[in-house]
Amino acid sequence: MWMQLRILYILTLCLPYVIYGQSFSKDEKEKNGIPLDSIKVNFMYSYYEQDGLHSPVTGGIGDEELQDQGQKISVIIPINNSTKLSVLSGIDIYTSASTDNIDDQYDLLPIQTSAASYKDERKYSKVTIEKENKNGYIIGANTGFSNEFDVNSISAGISLAHLSKDENTQVRLSSNYFKDDWKLIYPFELRPVLTDNIENIKRSFNTSLMISQIINKRLKMAFSIETSNQNGLISTPFHRVYFNDSTHTIERLPDNRFKVPVALYSSYYMNHWSILRMYYRYYHDNFNINAHTLQLETPIKISSSFVISPYYRIHSQTSSKYFEPFAMHDPSDEYYSSDYDLSAFNSHKLGFGIKYSPLFGFLNKSNSNNRSKIKFKKLEIRTSKYFRMNEDGLILKAYIATFGVSYQIN
Repeated sequence: MWMQLRILYILTLCLPYVIYGQSFSKDEKEKNGIPLDSIKVNFMYSYYEQDGLHSPVTGGIGDEELQDQGQKISVIIPINNSTKLSVLSGIDIYTSASTDNIDDQYDLLPIQTSAASYKDERKYSKVTIEKENKNGYIIGANTGFSNEFDVNSISAGISLAHLSKDENTQVRLSSNYFKDDWKLIYPFELRPVLTDNIENIKRSFNTSLMISQIINKRLKMAFSIETSNQNGLISTPFHRVYFNDSTHTIERLPDNRFKVPVALYSSYYMNHWSILRMYYRYYHDNFNINAHTLQLETPIKISSSFVISPYYRIHSQTSSKYFEPFAMHDPSDEYYSSDYDLSAFNSHKLGFGIKYSPLFGFLNKSNSNNRSKIKFKKLEIRTSKYFRMNEDGLILKAYIATFGVSYQIN
């Protein structure tokens, strides 16, 4: 894992120099019309672990233990005065006791073998280019990919934003296309009997609109609405579903899912040392899920360099019409799932963050002839606990921690 992390870090760190031109001095940059804006680099490491008793792989019961370690690096590179290139690359490495049961005959004998999915990696990358004209319009395009043991994905998108002359209002419209190519992996004991031809492609088309507005010196607000239309393989072939007659098969869901989330954001500067941030989202889809999410965060400046940020998030959703617990579905149903992500539940997330960002940066050093300068700008750590309470009283617990560092190359 650490070897892969080092390779990812080295490649992403070298990319700005390849594109931007490490050999240019300050005078050469001005002569060649290259802007003096800094290259911005952000690195983040995250750790996630969870445990619960509602694994969809074994029909809504069983171990949900999972550990995930993720590393990602983003680089923003100014190409010229009006154009910038952004590159995001990352890798997630996880182990999952739940997906290890794909190859277990769970209803007959809990054989503890290791499936290909027990330990896996997800690698992903995205490249975005944006160009701004003199009238305040910003045109962008992006493309990306991701890969893991059972799915390969590609994506492409475009965006258009406009910033008002007084810079108080911004409107942004974006559209993105995703294509997921799934490897059809069935539960071990069902492979000899599943002969139907299931489509292995999922296509998604997302469109979003965001409007942000500075109301006054203290208050900034934003509104967003998004539509997501998914077609193709919506279900997961290795999720088992057990019926009330003791038979079982794989999860079946419609080949179309339409989602509409609407969100409201606000930042209120209460005084010179604290801000109140609020986020609210309403979600609806054609699976009959309705959800409400509210998050409050209060960054508090304890010195010129340190900011602490306690935050709390609550989420509540109704059950999908296609969900039933273990052994509750009727065999005559057309669609069925025992994935508790589609169930009714309430969740709480309580967290705390600390950010260190001195005015003049930290650990700064420059090389000879003033050719380049690396300036560390920000160090941030966030940690949180997550609890999801289902209607049967069982709880999914998770712990999340992230570490991030930001620096710039002049």
